Amino acid sequence: MRITRGTFESPHVRLVALALLLFAIGAGWGTPYATGPDRVKAWGIDDESPLGPLTEIHNILYPKSDQWLSYPLLYSFVTAAFDAPYMLYLVMTGGISGISGTFPYGFKDPVSSLRVLTLIAHLVSSLMAAIAVGAVFDIGNTLGGRRTGLVYAFMAMLSFPLIYYARTGNVDATAVAFVTLALAAFCRIAVSGFTRALALSFGTFVGLALAAKESSVGLFLAMPFLLALWQLRPAIVPAPSQSRASFWKSAALGALAALLAFGLGSGLFVDPKRYFAHIDYLRSLLAVVSSNATAAAYTYPYSLTGHVGYLSATWNNMVDAMGVPVLLAAACGLVFATARRRLLLIPGLMAFVYLAYLLTTYRLVQVRYLMPVILVLLLYAAHATASALDSRAVGWRIAGFGALVLTVGDGALTAIELTYQMLNDSRYAAAQWIAERTKPGDRVEFFGAQSVLPAFEAGVVSNPAAQPMGMYRKPRVDDQHVAEILNGWRERRPNFVLVMPDHTNRQPTPYPHWMPPQLYDGMMSRQVGYYLVATFKTPPLFPWHRLPLLDYPSVNPPIRIFAPDHPAVGSGSKSE
Repeated sequence: MRITRGTFESPHVRLVALALLLFAIGAGWGTPYATGPDRVKAWGIDDESPLGPLTEIHNILYPKSDQWLSYPLLYSFVTAAFDAPYMLYLVMTGGISGISGTFPYGFKDPVSSLRVLTLIAHLVSSLMAAIAVGAVFDIGNTLGGRRTGLVYAFMAMLSFPLIYYARTGNVDATAVAFVTLALAAFCRIAVSGFTRALALSFGTFVGLALAAKESSVGLFLAMPFLLALWQLRPAIVPAPSQSRASFWKSAALGALAALLAFGLGSGLFVDPKRYFAHIDYLRSLLAVVSSNATAAAYTYPYSLTGHVGYLSATWNNMVDAMGVPVLLAAACGLVFATARRRLLLIPGLMAFVYLAYLLTTYRLVQVRYLMPVILVLLLYAAHATASALDSRAVGWRIAGFGALVLTVGDGALTAIELTYQMLNDSRYAAAQWIAERTKPGDRVEFFGAQSVLPAFEAGVVSNPAAQPMGMYRKPRVDDQHVAEILNGWRERRPNFVLVMPDHTNRQPTPYPHWMPPQLYDGMMSRQVGYYLVATFKTPPLFPWHRLPLLDYPSVNPPIRIFAPDHPAVGSGSKSE
């Protein structure tokens, strides 16, 4: 593509640049302080940075039996490509010598190097999320006009789940980017016809979306049927005129592009053994989360009660993530689209099929799985707002302005609050407090996942107080287990015990589900020999504006620190 001055005057480019600036502000959140081999992961749950992408590339050359198999390889390929210049810099400056599978992995300064690699990965997510903002503008502009596109882009830019995943090393921002690009290409096909250029773009983006996250397939299931109906029943489904021969040639070209993009991006063509191991892992995971035996939160079995619970949780998540004003505007937009612009219903149909696909397959209700649906519903909220603003009637224009203030204003408050809490996460203050009160050789034990803990200085020993059970196993919470933990503390004599929620929490409790509740109550009531000495949780910037919930208590979690006695220590903590 030839870059000219006009390129930077494009609304697509300007919106992507603005979104990238917004998302990058908090991209440093969660970077690890790698003072030991158990402190090399970022805070975000399923955040693959800093070592995940590089490890996947290394595993292609030197396969291992204990690979991370949750996702296809596209995210790792993209992130590793951005990591490459920094890795080359380290090689040239002596910052890395050789590659090792054990800490410090060949890095001369693992603390600095892993922080930079994490920041690179998070900025890659910021870029991909910004590209998604540009894509949704194109969708709105194509189907509803420029004003719909602009309002849609700003609503998406301020979408709570998109902002969060734009600042982590998860695959979700990358998947959403290619999903929205594919949907943008499909909407152009609906308006302009199935040209070869659009077929190539559409097929490539579909393949890359699936190569990032296979669950994206649910959004595309209805597309082949719509394309076929446009050709076979044009009277029922109007579409731009096009000869059947030209149509099917374009369709074949798009299918080939999708196959190649998926095969290369997912790793199927690169490392087929790893890809099929990934598929086997997904099958076993789906069997677990859909069973009655799992202890995981957010899972629902295949039963009438499970279906009702799944649908209720899905609706509650969307209401919480989007807000009532946006949902009301989206409902109005769907009515307007049905009456005036039926092509606008195409993304809604895609989202409906996607939800049906999730209902029958993924029985795990999480906000990140609903991001494609949320982004589609924002299209209708934007269209309703833009239509009212374009109306000749003064009353409608006032209503449109009010809707714009409520929807975009609510999103802006949420974005500011989330950014504030990320920049002032409770773990920063807790890490400083612990550093001031520990020395090499001191022991800190904890309840909660190792990867989500505050930073510890080199030489401070940190271990779980009991064997973590994970989110898919039912924990031991009996009195005998409490006695075993207390006996262990008498032997090891930890200086501090740290308690905080993590990804295993089934309920909004301040401790993970594998910590016995009676032990927590005993510690809080000073009956088991360990007492609360510090609490950390940054107060909200806007106490009157509640922040929507994430899938896990990831940002600014409540942290409680207990000690074996109650010395007169300085508070130094932020109150809950």
